[in-house]
Amino acid sequence: MAGIARFVLACLVVIVSIVYEVASTQDGLTNLQRLQVAAIERAIAAEERRATAQTQLDLALDHQYNTRKHLEKRRQTNREKHMAYRRRIRRLIRNMLEEVKRNRVLMRQRASITAPVSPPAPPPPEFMFTWSCVSSEPLGSDTTTDINLKDSTCTGTIPTELGALVGLTSLDLEDALSLTGSIPTELGLLTQLTKLDIRMESNSGITGTIPTQLGELTQLVVLGLGTNGLTGTLPTELGELTQLTSLRFDRSISLTGTIPTELGALTELERLDFGSNVVSGTIPTEFGQLTQLTSLVIESCLSITAPIPTELGLLTQVTYMSFSGSSLIGSPPTEVINLCSSGAMTFLINQDTTNACV
Repeated sequence: MAGIARFVLACLVVIVSIVYEVASTQDGLTNLQRLQVAAIERAIAAEERRATAQTQLDLALDHQYNTRKHLEKRRQTNREKHMAYRRRIRRLIRNMLEEVKRNRVLMRQRASITAPVSPPAPPPPEFMFTWSCVSSEPLGSDTTTDINLKDSTCTGTIPTELGALVGLTSLDLEDALSLTGSIPTELGLLTQLTKLDIRMESNSGITGTIPTQLGELTQLVVLGLGTNGLTGTLPTELGELTQLTSLRFDRSISLTGTIPTELGALTELERLDFGSNVVSGTIPTEFGQLTQLTSLVIESCLSITAPIPTELGLLTQVTYMSFSGSSLIGSPPTEVINLCSSGAMTFLINQDTTNACV
């Protein structure tokens, strides 16, 4: 734009100079010519002002462009400086961490060289206690694995300290008729126990309920709780003892309540005995899951007034099944009769009938 303005101004100057030259060859200028010359001069002055303003505008725009470019360059420079600063800080932190790791390694090496080797901590002392029924020698929590008082004349209560004999695997108190008191709940701590037998042939002083803590003895294979002093119901927790092969509640004539359906989970059972109980209700259909069972006894359970479940016909391994003396309703189901039709199973439904399959 500035170049065009300068070009127009130059043209006007040329025109004015031509007019003056023409006027100088004549005697004088007319009024019209003077007016035209004055108008041309004013136009030249205005064009000069416009050219000057355009020049100033161009200079301002150039300055603004240069300023923006300079600012952008400064920003780019600042960004580069900032990134370089961050990289330098990261290098310093990484070097410091590596130095810390090296120092730790050196400290461990020095400690392993200079520190004295401490002796291993001594094992805790073995728990010991004396039970005169067993021996005059103390029983140890680690060394005692078997206690057999079958048919013993030992007197007194079952000591709660037995719960500390964590190495015990067998506790047999069958027919130790002079023992009194209740079954200690601490026996539930004997997690290595595989046999627990507290059955009594006749009246005994063992009373109270069956502790639910016995459901913690998951290694048990044989469990006998037949004694006429026990009262209360059968704990459902016994359904957790999935390693059991023998479970006997015979002679427990004071037990009440229903037979827990949870016992149907004891699929390793080979013998199940409820002889001479006052348990009530029905025979759980879940017993049909006990496919390893060879002996099932539910005798003299006068409070069980229900039919024999057809699911018992699934117990193909059974060789002895007795409901003698129980108040069952109806005839044995066909599925059960089929089990003894070959004569391989003894089936009792009352005191006088053996192999009553028809």
